[in-house]
Amino acid sequence: MSKSRWIARSVLIALVVYGAWMRCADAMGDVSAEALAVSAFKKDAAALRQLRAYANRGDSTAQDWLGAYHQRTGDAARALFWYEKSARQGNVTAQNNLGTLYASGIGTPKNLAQAVYWYRKAAEQGNATAQNNLGILYHEGQGVAQNDKLSADWLSKAANQGNAQAQYNLSELYAQGEGRPRNLVIAYALYLLANAPAPSLGTNRDKPAAPQQQAPGLTEQQVRAAQALAQRMRAQGLIKTLAAEGAASGNSK
Repeated sequence: MSKSRWIARSVLIALVVYGAWMRCADAMGDVSAEALAVSAFKKDAAALRQLRAYANRGDSTAQDWLGAYHQRTGDAARALFWYEKSARQGNVTAQNNLGTLYASGIGTPKNLAQAVYWYRKAAEQGNATAQNNLGILYHEGQGVAQNDKLSADWLSKAANQGNAQAQYNLSELYAQGEGRPRNLVIAYALYLLANAPAPSLGTNRDKPAAPQQQAPGLTEQQVRAAQALAQRMRAQGLIKTLAAEGAASGNSK
């Protein structure tokens, strides 16, 4: 695959830290950190004071959401401050968010080694977004020694949790034989699992063609096999399905 495509998508992933706004927050007494952050963004000064009060008391969830609030409102330096406070308490979302700021150079000089450090912290605790981000950095050799096998390992963990971007990225590794034996059936199954928009629509210039288009030799039988494999992955889990079939380290197709 073209390295430029991965770089473009890694930047995209790095910038979509606002996805943190969509996750559920841990409860803080009778109030939700998410509700406070959203209200604060809507110019609710009382909600912002409450959120800041919880953060100042050391609540890691409030600190993470306060960081998200400051990033959303354009104060990247304060976002970095609160993400780091939360991340150092072990908050996995804040760890991923902090890694994102370092990877992108938002609110701080770009530092890929620090990005890897914080992505790894979150990834090792099972955060799928961080696992995907770490997999990208391993593929690109950014902040860490280039290693396609480790890239595929981390992408597999994220893909197994239903992370569509990781499923798509992993499909490319299988399509190109990078970090995994080249296997177009698995590649196409992962592409289907990610439910990506049809490449022929031309909605994203950075998005590569589907594995079937990358390899015109993919037969109708292989397409049907990929469709069946994708269904089993949805039902049984990606890693379990590939391990059961010996496909994770199996023959190229």
